[in-house]
Amino acid sequence: MIPDQSENVGLLGKRGIKCLAVATVFLFLGRALQHFFQDVPYRIFFWDQNLIPLEGEAWDEWANHRFSEAVVEGIGVGIAWFFLLGILVCLLRKRIPGIILKVVMWTASMILLLISLLYFKDHFFRIAQLIEYTLQWTTPLLFLFAFVGKHPSRTVFLAKVAIALTFLGHGMYALGIYPVPVHFIDMTMGILGVGEQDAKLFLTIAGIMDILVAIGLFIPGKWSRAALLYAFLWGMLTAFARLAHVSMDGFYTEAIVNGLPGTLYRFPHGLVPLALLFKKK
Repeated sequence: MIPDQSENVGLLGKRGIKCLAVATVFLFLGRALQHFFQDVPYRIFFWDQNLIPLEGEAWDEWANHRFSEAVVEGIGVGIAWFFLLGILVCLLRKRIPGIILKVVMWTASMILLLISLLYFKDHFFRIAQLIEYTLQWTTPLLFLFAFVGKHPSRTVFLAKVAIALTFLGHGMYALGIYPVPVHFIDMTMGILGVGEQDAKLFLTIAGIMDILVAIGLFIPGKWSRAALLYAFLWGMLTAFARLAHVSMDGFYTEAIVNGLPGTLYRFPHGLVPLALLFKKK
């Protein structure tokens, strides 16, 4: 068993550790639902001729054969069940051998990092696309490190770096440093009921705030706490925005299938900053 020291004497205290556990559970649930009901870009790897050592007819047969599709689908379903296992491990963290918790959290983190790299490749290797997933692939490790209770100050610093990179990535898109994603504009227009120009102005302001948060996190005292509070509120609002936007047409079953996974696996964007707000002074 892992000693339950962190929830008693750790920097984050009981509430902070539980907040990280909840963030991890929702992250795993969201990614599991995504793997069950939506597409995850594993084909980017398996159907990339630069990565798969096949040529000519052999490549054509692989790319068009049902077997390659079955491989991708099988991997997706297997990973979905692994994330569900991860939820169980999180919930039973005080009752299971420590090695199980460590292996599952590290494996989950590496899978989430792989997914981040696949999206990075799918979006033309834009650095903003890569760093905006930082909080997601680091959350299982932050939870593990905090629960074990070793090097608490280092864990808090790593959490701040992950938050900063995530908000920086979002801000780079919102500010138009990279092309503003169409769904950013559509969500803003649909939820706020504004026109395209007003939506772009709103996103510009949001992008500036994202950059300020990334900086403010590392200014000691009230500025750091203010940045964490904003990150918590904005992180949760933008997570729920996915579900709210797809619900607006009234097709609630479709909204659950298409919007709920993205909402759930973005919960760490708000819950990790909240966990740091519980840090003991």
